[in-house]
Amino acid sequence: MIPQDETRGRPTLARVRLSAVLACAVAVASTNVAAEVELPRRSPRARLSQQVGLTEIAVDYLSPAVRGRELWGASVPYGKVWRSVENPGWRITFSRPVVLGDEAIPAGAYSLLAIPSPDHWVVIVNRNANLIEEGRDYKADLDLARVKVPVQPTAARERLTFLFSNFTEDEASLNLEWDKVRVSIPIRLHTRQQVVEGIKALEGTWRSYADVALYMLETKKDYERGLLYIERSLALEQNSYNSDIKAALLEAAAAAREGRQNLRGRGDKVHRSNQRIDRGTGPEIDRSFPSGGGTPTADRDASVHVKGHGEAQRALVPPAVAFSSDAPIELTEERPVRERRRGVELAETQRPVDIAPVIHKGAPEIQTCYQRVLRQIPALTRGKITVSVNVGVSGFATSVDLRTPTAFRVLDPCLREVVSRWEFPASPTSYRAEFPIVLQGTE
Repeated sequence: MIPQDETRGRPTLARVRLSAVLACAVAVASTNVAAEVELPRRSPRARLSQQVGLTEIAVDYLSPAVRGRELWGASVPYGKVWRSVENPGWRITFSRPVVLGDEAIPAGAYSLLAIPSPDHWVVIVNRNANLIEEGRDYKADLDLARVKVPVQPTAARERLTFLFSNFTEDEASLNLEWDKVRVSIPIRLHTRQQVVEGIKALEGTWRSYADVALYMLETKKDYERGLLYIERSLALEQNSYNSDIKAALLEAAAAAREGRQNLRGRGDKVHRSNQRIDRGTGPEIDRSFPSGGGTPTADRDASVHVKGHGEAQRALVPPAVAFSSDAPIELTEERPVRERRRGVELAETQRPVDIAPVIHKGAPEIQTCYQRVLRQIPALTRGKITVSVNVGVSGFATSVDLRTPTAFRVLDPCLREVVSRWEFPASPTSYRAEFPIVLQGTE
């Protein structure tokens, strides 16, 4: 070991070597720090998410820029599946089943691709949801749907962007915009059917019925049906929440009859009652209404108009309905509409349930079922199907039975699905309705 020169204070050889090692370490560390500087991506990741009705729709994609290029027909060739380093594929996720264009898409995650052309695009939904992450090869045999959508001009947009427009509870448009091009992908939801199924699945708790009644009050503005649900809630348990909802429904119904706006503040009171119950500060029972249900006598006609009796009702369905189609459906009086109460004695003064408007409104859906079958089996030109529907107090079908000739049974699944979605008149008790459908196609 070389000792230090004490007279001049110069370092020994060992210290010189240690200093050199430290200098090299600092240099290496500085190089690593410089290498870890994060730079902007040429195509940053993006995510779009939107609740539409009861369905969550999300799109994950990369967002490249135009950067002065000629895109369409050049950087993005026409007539080919559009996939490149900048666009390995987009992922779209549906929390519930949807209809994209005319194609039914189950809930789940999928890759979304496109074949551009000057006047339209073909949008592809592919079962392999990992194209965007793993850059896997696109396989056409995994396509779930192909939807043709028109190209629309739009204001210049530098980066590729997805956005929603014109969405309601039942439908939405998913738009892709880049450069001066927009394509709009139509998406339809099953919101109404899902709400109906939720209502059918009620487990009889007071809170469930009260929440549905509040939905009828605030969203549907269907005060009569709301009163039916709130009475069932009150019959199970009476508290400030459902009592305030009933008061709000009565007030809204009265305002609607008188042609005036509903008084403000009632909805706030309902939600305050709800918060108090959630916090457990006591039910604050409102004794202004009888716990067994039933609206006050003065309001009975205004709140519940639908009554019925056990006799067969004729002339509820008109002799015929005209359709401008090659497959008309005729609703006849050949077999009268029947509705009966099970185990309920009703006064003769009560009005019958009139289901004719429901049948008229739903007849085009039945016609669509028939037309689809006729395209496959042209020989099914004439037949009659008898539909029997058990209707719950809410007005929704609890079961649908069909008496169908053997040759026409291919129609049964479509007819059951259609009729099960109809909203029949609500009633204090369940009932059964029966009506015929006469099918007549071209000879």
